[in-house]
Amino acid sequence: GSRLYARPYQMADKLRGLTLGSAFLDEVDHASNPNHCFDVVMGRLSDSRCVPRTLHVATSPNGLGGVCGRFYRERCKWEAANPETRGPLQWVAFHSPIWENPHLSPAFIENLKAGYSPRLWKQEGEGMLLSPSDIVFPEVNADSNHVIPFRWRHDWPWVLGIDWGTNAAAAVAVQINPSTGQWVVADELIQQDGSFFHFRDRIQEFVASKRAPVLAVGDRAVKSENNWLRGWLGHVCDVRTCRTRTEQDLVRGLEMLRYMLAPGEDVPPRLVMADTLQRKPGDLGPMGIRDAFLNYSYKRRDGVLTNQPQDAPHDPAKHILDALRMLIVLTAHEPDHHGGEVLPFLRSEELKGS
Repeated sequence: GSRLYARPYQMADKLRGLTLGSAFLDEVDHASNPNHCFDVVMGRLSDSRCVPRTLHVATSPNGLGGVCGRFYRERCKWEAANPETRGPLQWVAFHSPIWENPHLSPAFIENLKAGYSPRLWKQEGEGMLLSPSDIVFPEVNADSNHVIPFRWRHDWPWVLGIDWGTNAAAAVAVQINPSTGQWVVADELIQQDGSFFHFRDRIQEFVASKRAPVLAVGDRAVKSENNWLRGWLGHVCDVRTCRTRTEQDLVRGLEMLRYMLAPGEDVPPRLVMADTLQRKPGDLGPMGIRDAFLNYSYKRRDGVLTNQPQDAPHDPAKHILDALRMLIVLTAHEPDHHGGEVLPFLRSEELKGS
C-alpha cells in the first residue's frame, strides 16, 4: 500500500531520508523559505515504483520570488532554447484566478476584493505573477492624487508616530478627517545624527505647536525612549508600540499602507499628504514622507531585484515610512480612527484565512 505524510513547511527537513513517489506543496510561496522547501521535497522523489514521479505546487504567487518565480524562469530558459517546441513537460504551469474556485461565493470574492489594493488583488485574486518595480509604492507619483492643499485643522484629531533611530529619526503627525476617516499626513519631523535627548526636545516642540494627540506610537526597538514617551504623554493619550510578530511584519504593514493609498478602483485614497510638506530631491539625508514614497525601493541580491523592501537602518526613506506604517498597523482594527469601520484590508485577511 501507500503512505501519506503531511508536514508543515517549518519541518521540511524532517522529510530527509524518506523515499517519495509524488508530493504536493500548498501555498509554498508564503513559507519562510519556499525554495528550500521545494528543494528538500524534490530531492526525496526517488521511488522508482511511482511512474511518473511528480511534484505538484498550488500557491498564490508572491512576486517573482519563491517557487512561482522559479517556474517562470525555468520556462523562459526552456522556451529560449527550444523556440519551435511546445512548452516544457517538466515545468508545466497553470494560471487560475480565485473565481474559478467553485466553493467560493460571489459575495465572498467581492468582500475580499474590497479589502485589497488594486496591485494586491491582481496577485491574490487574479493570481498574476507580478514583477516588482524598483519602487515599493508606484501608486504615488507626480500624477497621482495623494498630495492635497491642506492646512493644520485644530478641530480634527491627530495621531503621532515616531521611529527612534541611532543615525536618523523621524516623527509624523497625521490628522484624521472626522467625517470620512481619511488620513492626512500634515506635519513631519526629521533628524539626522542627533542624540535621543536632542530628539526628545524636538518632539516636545513639535507637539507643543498642536493640541495633544489622541494616540502616540513609538518604535519598540528603543525601550528607553518609549518609556520616556509614556511618562511624558501617557496621561493625555494612549502610547503604544508594535508588540506581536504580526504587528511587526514589515511586508504586511507596507501592504496595509498600500491599501490606504489605493483602496480600489475609482475609490479616493484613504491616505493623502499635505502640500505644505516639502520635497528635497537630491538631498542625501533622511527623507520626508513625500520623497520617501517616491524613492523607497526593493532590495537587490547579487544584482537581481527581490520582492523584499529595504530594511537597513541607513536607508534614507525608511524612518518616516516606519513611523507611518506603525500608526496604520496599530489603528487598523479601531473604527474611531478610520471613519467608523475597521480597515477592509483586515476583513480580507480574515476572509482569506477562513
